[in-house]
Amino acid sequence: MHRPYATDKEPAYRNDGLFDALRPACCEPFYSLPNLSDQADHLKCRQGGFLTLKDLEDHRPEWVEPLSVDFHGYQVWELPPAGQGIAALEMLRILDPIDLESMGHNSAEYLHHIVEAKKLAFADLARYISDRDYLEGDPSAHLADDYIAQRRALIDPTQAADRARHFGIHI
Repeated sequence: MHRPYATDKEPAYRNDGLFDALRPACCEPFYSLPNLSDQADHLKCRQGGFLTLKDLEDHRPEWVEPLSVDFHGYQVWELPPAGQGIAALEMLRILDPIDLESMGHNSAEYLHHIVEAKKLAFADLARYISDRDYLEGDPSAHLADDYIAQRRALIDPTQAADRARHFGIHI
């Protein structure tokens, strides 16, 4: 059985069928491949989609600098907004000084702290994070020590929050 990774004793996994299937994309612009126009029209008209083939053709990828935090000696990297990666980094920062290990994996106390950190991070995501062209403020401010300390202080270790609160401020 082939594994999808290489070791010293095994060769790297090869998927020649996938390569053959993707070969046309290497030779012509992706959005001019056969049937793509029909598929885009199908998604827009029959599935309630919003993007047109022209939207896809006009899109230009943009290189972005990733955000990262240290979590227990591991550097964790995520793409900046508009994705949800910043919420994952905020959760890790909130949880970093909390001794989850002593609580016991999947214990009520352990899960409580993780869920509460998620509530806070996703409240911030919903309130502050948007498409980079429309962001107000620097998203990395959500990872700053003082901001994280304020968010962490909202976790009550004895009671679940009914709703996660944001501070109502732009940072």
